[in-house]
Amino acid sequence: MQDITANKKSKGISSSQLKLIAIVLMFIDHIGAILIDGYFYETGILVDNMFTITREAPMFSMVEKLYYIDIALRLIGRLAFPLFAFLLVQGFMHTRSKKKYLIRLLIFALISELPFGLVMAVIHQPSRNVFFTLSLGFMAIWGIEYIDSKGAASKKEVASAAPDTPSEEAGNDGSASAAGGILTKALVSPSSRNFLTIIWLAACCGLAALIKSDYSSFGVLTIVALYIFRREPVKSMAIACAILTLLGGLIELPAFLNLLLIRIYNGEKGRPLFGKYFFYAFYPVHMLLLYCILQLIVR
Repeated sequence: MQDITANKKSKGISSSQLKLIAIVLMFIDHIGAILIDGYFYETGILVDNMFTITREAPMFSMVEKLYYIDIALRLIGRLAFPLFAFLLVQGFMHTRSKKKYLIRLLIFALISELPFGLVMAVIHQPSRNVFFTLSLGFMAIWGIEYIDSKGAASKKEVASAAPDTPSEEAGNDGSASAAGGILTKALVSPSSRNFLTIIWLAACCGLAALIKSDYSSFGVLTIVALYIFRREPVKSMAIACAILTLLGGLIELPAFLNLLLIRIYNGEKGRPLFGKYFFYAFYPVHMLLLYCILQLIVR
């Protein structure tokens, strides 16, 4: 019976396979964003999001075809970020060291900023790369977990403490004990924990908006939604996609197709593909590659 269960669980797609699907979708999206949009901007066909070419122009037919190809590529690419956000939450839940995980995200956020900045300068969209959004999302859910865990610990502490017991060492430690008691009682209260969670979440979202990270504050909210409903993967993805669509625009609607992938996700890590850091390094490397190809095209 155990063998049958194990075999059944191994069917479907693993997190390693989901990562590969996500980077392929991201690459498709960036072909449109960097090569096609970049070509339009670099050649003056597109200025301030307005096309300067008319129907009578000899290049109009080619530009029109490229425009529709661009739309198709960008729509396909809408599936990428929710998958990366989902995988971030899965990694958060299973990592041996949350601190090292966050440090890796921040290191690659800094490494990726140069190629990302080169691309953003071409398409006139000043922002910070998605690793900053993932880092802030990670910080957000880590803070939520911390507040919840402290709240649970405080409940046990209050329950185990003897009621109305006078302090024997009130002289030197009275103020510290009082402060600790206030904090413990605050964390026991659901309303206080909710308040602290909202403040922390607002800080993470506010920072994402302030630095103009890719997907901004609603990217952080997407990650938080995936974490809160993590025990129901399909439901969590549906809510995350709804947040993206409501706050990011109707262009994010294709993200709901991720529900088909999450339905067959087996919850397993799977066999490592291309090494531990491949998926981190792919982001800055592919952006730099596409930027170089764009420069060869327009020169």
